[in-house]
Amino acid sequence: MLTLALFLAVVPAPLDLQSAPPDVAVEASYRPPAKAGDLATVLVRFSPSRPELRVNAEPAPRLKLSGESVLQSRQSQPTGAGGLDPEFAKYLDLAQPFEFPVELAQDAQPGDHLVDATVSFAYCSKSQGWCKRGNAPIEIRVKLH
Repeated sequence: MLTLALFLAVVPAPLDLQSAPPDVAVEASYRPPAKAGDLATVLVRFSPSRPELRVNAEPAPRLKLSGESVLQSRQSQPTGAGGLDPEFAKYLDLAQPFEFPVELAQDAQPGDHLVDATVSFAYCSKSQGWCKRGNAPIEIRVKLH
């Protein structure tokens, strides 16, 4: 009985996964079109929680805008699921934000808007030999004149 009691004292408490930081934090901002007729851009920055984590270039990250939005996505269709092997994956340069082309909805009114969206992406740890898919809810502040 004494052995069992010592074993239970050494086992750590279960992790609270809700409070654990994500492997990759995601932040977004809106860049308006440079001139009339140009597309606007949603700029997304990925911030891995550990240096060995890399965000995959393929499959490319995807942006899903909420149904009722002042923005409409202009991204191309996905090209497949490639890149989920950490030995052969191609990774994004995280020094630069990833750019999603968007356009304004025809009925978009001037003012400040908060757009809900989700960014889907893949990321890998080459040192640990695994890849995962991530989804991050984001809010995009859009100011229209």
